[in-house]
Amino acid sequence: MRGSNQRPAFVTSIYVATVTVAATAFAFGESPEPRAWFDLRRDPQANFYSIQREYRRHAQEEADRVPDANALTKITAGWGMAAGSENEAAEEDGETQFRRWESFMEPRVYPSGDLSLPARAFSAMSPYLGLDGRHRSEMAGDWKPLGPTRTRNDQGGMGRMNFIRFHPRNPDILYAGSPGGGLWVSPNGGSSWSTVTDAMAVLGVADLAIDPIEPDIMYLATGDGNSVDAACIGVLKSYDGGLTWGATGLSWRPDERKQAHRLLINPKNSQVLLLGATDGVYRTTDAGITWSHVLSIDSLETGSEPHDQWGLMDLAFKANDPNVVFAGGKYLYRSANGGLSFTRVVGIPKAYKVIPSVTAANPSLVFALSTNERTFRSLMASSDGGLTFTQRSNAPNIMGREKDGSDTDGQSYYNLTMAVSPTNPDLIFVGGIEAWKSQDGGRTWKNTHGDMHTDVHDLQFVPGSPATIYMAQDAGVFKSTDLGATWNDRSNGLGIAQIYHLGQSPFDPARILTGMQDNGTNLFDNGAWTHPYGGDGMECFFDWSNPSAYFAGVQMGRIFRTIDDGKTWKEMTPANHEGPWNTAWLQDPKDARILYWADTEIWKSSNLGDLWNRLAPLSGIKPVRNIVIDPGNTKILYVVKEDALAKSINGGTSWASIKGNLPAQDAGLMDLAIDPADANGLWVCFSGYQEGAKVWRSRNAGVTWSDWSQGLPNLPVNDIVAQKGTNGAVYAATDLGVFYRDNSMPAWIAFFGGLPNVGVMELEFSYAATPEKTLLRAATYGRGLWESAPYNGLPVVAARAAARPAFRDFSAAPGHGGRTASVRFFAMRPGRYRVDVLDAGGRRLGGRELEGFSGAYAGEIELDGRGGGGIGLVRLGDGRAQSVRTIFLAP
Repeated sequence: MRGSNQRPAFVTSIYVATVTVAATAFAFGESPEPRAWFDLRRDPQANFYSIQREYRRHAQEEADRVPDANALTKITAGWGMAAGSENEAAEEDGETQFRRWESFMEPRVYPSGDLSLPARAFSAMSPYLGLDGRHRSEMAGDWKPLGPTRTRNDQGGMGRMNFIRFHPRNPDILYAGSPGGGLWVSPNGGSSWSTVTDAMAVLGVADLAIDPIEPDIMYLATGDGNSVDAACIGVLKSYDGGLTWGATGLSWRPDERKQAHRLLINPKNSQVLLLGATDGVYRTTDAGITWSHVLSIDSLETGSEPHDQWGLMDLAFKANDPNVVFAGGKYLYRSANGGLSFTRVVGIPKAYKVIPSVTAANPSLVFALSTNERTFRSLMASSDGGLTFTQRSNAPNIMGREKDGSDTDGQSYYNLTMAVSPTNPDLIFVGGIEAWKSQDGGRTWKNTHGDMHTDVHDLQFVPGSPATIYMAQDAGVFKSTDLGATWNDRSNGLGIAQIYHLGQSPFDPARILTGMQDNGTNLFDNGAWTHPYGGDGMECFFDWSNPSAYFAGVQMGRIFRTIDDGKTWKEMTPANHEGPWNTAWLQDPKDARILYWADTEIWKSSNLGDLWNRLAPLSGIKPVRNIVIDPGNTKILYVVKEDALAKSINGGTSWASIKGNLPAQDAGLMDLAIDPADANGLWVCFSGYQEGAKVWRSRNAGVTWSDWSQGLPNLPVNDIVAQKGTNGAVYAATDLGVFYRDNSMPAWIAFFGGLPNVGVMELEFSYAATPEKTLLRAATYGRGLWESAPYNGLPVVAARAAARPAFRDFSAAPGHGGRTASVRFFAMRPGRYRVDVLDAGGRRLGGRELEGFSGAYAGEIELDGRGGGGIGLVRLGDGRAQSVRTIFLAP
């Protein structure tokens, strides 16, 4: 029996924290030492606050080194762009990378700084819903996606993609992995996409390996290979083309804080797989049942060599000989026995990162791309299968941002990729901030990125193609059919946006603004998306006094207003001030000229940002997280800080603490909501993983508080919103879904029917004239914008529970040369079961009906030979519900 068919105990989904922060960085000069703060993030023993201190030390040293009086301002501002631009031309010295991570992580690990805390999401959610996640479809809520899923010709991207892979028998079938939105599949070369992992909470994926003999057998490396922010639980396996996933023998606890990077399957023996990870290389010879740690970084790097927190970032089999394997980290390693053991390659000196690349066009040719912390170091080439190397080039700086490579910038410490043509060994593409091409074997280079969004994470030639290449980057998936001269966006259908905030038009409920990481401020207008402003989109909202006016915020507190629906913009940021990465600001609900903006204090403008005045000082040095105005009395303001809660009854002339008995010493405060029916009624929510510090309530305007967390899992609560015209209805947005409670309930209930297992950052109501048309909208961090009707007393999808199938363990695979379909399932009760096999066009090729059947079924279904080959479907139904599996059909 083939080892790949020895199935472990299987589950349809596994819960884990999917805290993913895509990142873009721009270096400012050449650093005098390694980027210690970035590497520390990979150290399982590192504390958040030690990393924060290291970054600040590094930034100060960089400012002292650069002879520019404004250097520190440039480094800490971390951006500078024209309206709509995605060039991110001043993301200097990794500031953007760090600030994103800092902003996301700090509230989750406050006050201890323990970076293992987000791993507790796994244990918090598993008992709550059960391991298989099927309960999620039976919860209250009827969530539907709003996108964005359509590409725009205005630099508005979908979101970050980590990799592109091809079906081994049909290169038009693509797979793409997102750090926060899961695994996606396209049957038509990227013309359309659908996700196959929404029922699985591992929405950070790093790589995919597909069995070349049995393509429905797949292996998924979890986490985010470019960063440490998405938890990794090892390698998962699917027997049905990715519809369901189960654990392999390489299973890690999230709190181990390991990361998987590159996953390879031996093309001549699919029982053998190799995984490059933070602590070395792992190998299996029985299709994932057991794994050996065949290369340990610590065992090879001795003496004064520090622990390599990057680990092995890339792996490559020698073309036509998988017994020879190359592994790249800070050094290049070579194996001559299929990955059983490795030795360091002589002639490739230590670098910040080394990645290997090979080509079928010349199996003896091996390339090694080396980088410094940010900049291009060298391209080395070997013509003897990786035994000896000579340098092909070390300039220009193909890691940088300048089109001619003249700068000393780059972020190769973060993202780096290389591809050699499978038909022409002289044709090489390299991706860092932008894409570069060489047509003479790496001796000279030309920028081929054009005006696309920056930050390339993967480049893959179509197998056997001389000119067609795909790119995975921060805006989605792109394709070139002319050697990179032009690129076409192939991201239609990818719903992977990481949204920080949303804002809704008071004039038209079909108009919604979203602030998206890496992809700016985006406008949803009656079903269509546009991209009116660039940068990292933050807090955004409509001007309630003018239907053509709205506001956009970007990172570090820069704020802008348009009065002509995005055609022109005016900046209104307080002069000489810098806010947090995700700055709180808002418009007064009664006087449209008044704006509030916050750093560690509150600033007020009475003339739409022309002049700003600081309000009375606030206690504490932490930045403000939220400002809340009482809509019935706008003199009453609330300010939420991580460790403080203050109230003003005179418009900010003075403040009083209302923190009272709140457990702010145990968890960071995040948001406050006011009861629409009673201004004295307040709710506050907390981030972090402290039991009981989730939601607290006050009925006397903050004089006293009581715990209102009953029923909530121990997850960070990112936002809380109260619904008008109800019996105290409140919704909480958490790192894994939405929850509901009202005055009649003793505890919270789940409210995420139909919603993917993704973090929800913000909730807002869109109120209609009739209550039944009111909608709740959610900004998710990895799966875009969603909406649902509010809670109505019963699970909206209760009917689906009654229609659950009476079968389980359904699988399908090609049989006898692809002329039959091998079908297996278990019928849990007697009934009539029907199996149909369809081609890609929906034509029935064969099937079977089972009347009064129960128990285990395993059979071969004869197929009509006119299917034409390609991907087919096997559909199993019991008269009430059905499931579908994919198989490969022989031509």
